[in-house]
Order: sequence, then structure tokens, then C-alpha cells
Amino acid sequence: MARILIADDDQAVRDLATRALRSDGHTVTVASDGSEAARALASASFDLVISDVEMPGSGGIELVQEFGKPGGPRFLLTSSFVEKLTRHDAPAGASVATLAKPFTLEQLRAEVRRRLA
Repeated sequence: MARILIADDDQAVRDLATRALRSDGHTVTVASDGSEAARALASASFDLVISDVEMPGSGGIELVQEFGKPGGPRFLLTSSFVEKLTRHDAPAGASVATLAKPFTLEQLRAEVRRRLA
């Protein structure tokens, strides 16, 4: 299965997503803000990064800009501000998808399957 980084400043979202994806067999690392996520991305490799768009430190858009290089991890950006999800500037070749909050666990699992396919 995949190595997934979940970066979200909402503990409930982190906990639910972590339990669901671990039960699907994935290895999950969590970060509570953008700075913690950036440290994790700098020190380990991940197949997929699920990140909230707006967090303390840096958000999902900044993480994509810094780590979303060809051959790097795929990104799934989440936000309740859907308009921000369509305006980000991803580097050429970055693999980025979006998922609007609130989402169900089945929606999250389905999007993770699509991103990892």
C-alpha cells in the first residue's frame, strides 16, 4: 500500500482520515500544520500528501509549490473554500487534485484510490 502524509490543523479531520486510511492498509504520517508537513516531506518520501489549503505555517498550496515536482508525491488539497482550490499555482508536472470540505470518508477513500491509481 501507499505512504500517505495527512496535513491538517483540525485534529478531528486528521484522526478520522488516519483511521480510515490505515484500515485500508496505508502507512499514514500526520502533521498538524504546514511547517510540520514540510519537515516530514523533507525527511521522508510519500506517495500522496493530503493537505488542507489553509493552515498555520504554510498551507497546502505552499507545500505543492515547494515539493510538487515531477516524480514527487501526488497531492490532494482539501478546503471548505472551494474557490481557492482552483486558483493555486502548481509547478509544471505536479500531480494535484482537490476535494472540498466537508467530505465523507467514502469520498476521501475514493479520491485516494484515484490519486494512487
